[in-house]
Amino acid sequence: MTTTIERVLADRCQSVLADAYETKKLFGRSGAPIEVFPTGMTRDSGDTLTELIANEGAANFLEVGLGLGLSTVFLSLGILRHRESFDALTLDPFQESHWDSVGLEMIRRAGLSDRVKFEKQYSEYVLPRLAEAGTRFDFIFVDGGHLFDNAFVDTFFAVRLARPGSLIVLDDRWMPAIQKTAAFFTGNIGLIDESAPKGTPGHRFISLRVPREMKVRKWDHFADF
Repeated sequence: MTTTIERVLADRCQSVLADAYETKKLFGRSGAPIEVFPTGMTRDSGDTLTELIANEGAANFLEVGLGLGLSTVFLSLGILRHRESFDALTLDPFQESHWDSVGLEMIRRAGLSDRVKFEKQYSEYVLPRLAEAGTRFDFIFVDGGHLFDNAFVDTFFAVRLARPGSLIVLDDRWMPAIQKTAAFFTGNIGLIDESAPKGTPGHRFISLRVPREMKVRKWDHFADF
């Protein structure tokens, strides 16, 4: 059963998303307009992200790459389907310097500032600290640096931060570096590819299920990818 607070927050999230896709513009902290496309995901893809996290019954999430803040709101909407209180963390070292804090403005406008925390340091510094502290997330969305080394390191630590049985979702399947990253973690680590079929809005994502029990590998194990 949804509470009044859940409904109010969900309505507010839907309102800021509707405005963004109707006007195709967002506004940074300076007040300057920022085009939604081509950087932002489509509404259909965002709705798919909402369904993915809602189906997981997640109580928290980690997002690597805040950017415009659209995905942050879509993810929050999915959690608000079944709970009022949740915690989330989003990372973006370029949010202020490159994005004019537009993602943070989206979080504020959606009424999510008390639930979504922001970290502006690079993910390769933040994620190891979280892992060392024993932090775990029910859902992880990786949309940070798209060079292979960036995506690989983010996913490497995502595996360590993900609760057993949870979902790690990589954005931008069309990029070779993202495909190669997924290929390593399915072939070598044993993550399970549960991606949506080609031709559907969800096919832009690579959805990787973390096994409840990780496979034990020989000391010299390696599967080419």
